[in-house]
Amino acid sequence: MSAFRGAGMVKARRNSRAGFLAGWLLIVWIMATGLTPAEPALVPSAPVEEKLVYDISFLIFKNAAVGSMTMKYLPDRGLYEGVVSARTKGFVGLVSLFRQDRYRSVMRLDDDGRLVPVEFHKEVVMGGFKSVSSTFLDYASGVMWWTSTRVEGG
Repeated sequence: MSAFRGAGMVKARRNSRAGFLAGWLLIVWIMATGLTPAEPALVPSAPVEEKLVYDISFLIFKNAAVGSMTMKYLPDRGLYEGVVSARTKGFVGLVSLFRQDRYRSVMRLDDDGRLVPVEFHKEVVMGGFKSVSSTFLDYASGVMWWTSTRVEGG
């Protein structure tokens, strides 16, 4: 029984050393990468726009919908706009009443180079109904407000 206990102690010592070494390497890595000053945010001087179009398949339904994502810089406002839209087609479109979704986010670039949303707009058309909502964010005053409408025959 004492040999078993000794083997357990050796294994525990190895795990302890491995944990200590992993922790030490993590601390060194954080200090090496986390304490470097952030690079200044880059604002494009020319119009920038990127668009991605893709087909959406679901189970046995190939190309059941088509979607797109667009990201562009709005130089007049100094903001960025991201738009994601999709619409169903074919048999899936018939079953889902040819649903169309469009999500638009307007974002500003903060000092750390991250995109922060200031507006978000959602529009869903399904059959004879249209639902529209808009959300606005004011980080300085800590206020968020939104509007929402549902229109028949949209």
